[in-house]
Amino acid sequence: MSNPLRVAYLTALKHALRAAMSVLRLTRPFIPEPIRKKLRGQYRSMDVRFSFSPANILDQEIAKAKGENYMRWYAKYKNEQTESMDDSNPAARAFLDSGVNDLDICKSFGMQPHHRLHEFGTGRGRSAQFFVAYLDADKYSGNDASSYQIELCRQRIKDLGLLESKRPRFIVNPDNRMEWMNGEKVDFIYNFAVITHVPPEDAEEIIGNTAKMMHAKSLFLCSYTENAAQTMERYTHKDWCYNFAFFERVAAKYGMRVENVSDRLPPREIPPGFPLHYQRLAKFALA
Repeated sequence: MSNPLRVAYLTALKHALRAAMSVLRLTRPFIPEPIRKKLRGQYRSMDVRFSFSPANILDQEIAKAKGENYMRWYAKYKNEQTESMDDSNPAARAFLDSGVNDLDICKSFGMQPHHRLHEFGTGRGRSAQFFVAYLDADKYSGNDASSYQIELCRQRIKDLGLLESKRPRFIVNPDNRMEWMNGEKVDFIYNFAVITHVPPEDAEEIIGNTAKMMHAKSLFLCSYTENAAQTMERYTHKDWCYNFAFFERVAAKYGMRVENVSDRLPPREIPPGFPLHYQRLAKFALA
């Protein structure tokens, strides 16, 4: 249910934050670099720490006051963000090409072309393009909260000449209930970094509801971000660090078993500005 007073208060707070950050940007050239470094902390810039992330967190709270859940806010955020992306530059191209690693990971756990795979969080098709090419027709399905990213993913598959021959199924959804799968069972579920971009309550809901899609031999492969201290914390407006203990608790709660299989991940260079973050991989199965 919408709360108009809370919406108005949070909106005013966001405008005040933006005004304060405008002053900070004007005075930033006069702030000594050692102080600026301390203000940045583990973030790439003061803007990320004091402006960009706080403003987006306020947007999330405004959406919540309007009765919207996090996933609906995230869908709007990704739609807006994706529109400004340029997939033609070398960095974006390299990122999209790295989706072949996800196929290799699933194959290392025994996935074969006749298996049925569902990808939770297709994005722009980074992994989907390789999954669809490898799997038999009608064996791939994927969902994403962002309708714009689903369209980009679909177009990528079409450009590869695979849309009609492989008949992948794409689903736009703003929730984690998995009811949009209509009770269908799959052999593999793959999730690349989606958990990293959702709060703990959504992460638990996603993991718990995957059981609806699994049979006795199904595997759910879920990548996530961990920090050196292995603590649960929010890093930015859309990034959370998790630890394996969290997944153990959730698995036990929903009748699943989980194993840390991070050794299956390919070597990955940690980007500058994220010295304490590591990619990890968990494997879930029904208990």
